[in-house]
Amino acid sequence: MEEGTEQVVLGTKLVEETRTSLNRIASASQQIGQLVQAIASATEEQTKVSEEVSQTMNDVAAIAGQTSFSATDVSASFQELLAVAQSLQESVGQFKVN
Repeated sequence: MEEGTEQVVLGTKLVEETRTSLNRIASASQQIGQLVQAIASATEEQTKVSEEVSQTMNDVAAIAGQTSFSATDVSASFQELLAVAQSLQESVGQFKVN
């Protein structure tokens, strides 16, 4: 009988330890679920930011292209202005003031 009582006590102790272990596993599973959700949210936010950065880079590239085109136009205008100035200088050079 005493042996049976010891087995019952031992069995009860094992059940209690098992319950404690299962509670710890459940708690850890819940924490893991929360971490997975946080990682998913952070990944989504990073994706949005990456898309915004990519769009900004495309905008900067477009502006740089427009600036380059405008600089080429300005350079051509200065070349024309130089030609006109040289022509005027030659024309004025024909007149002599005494």
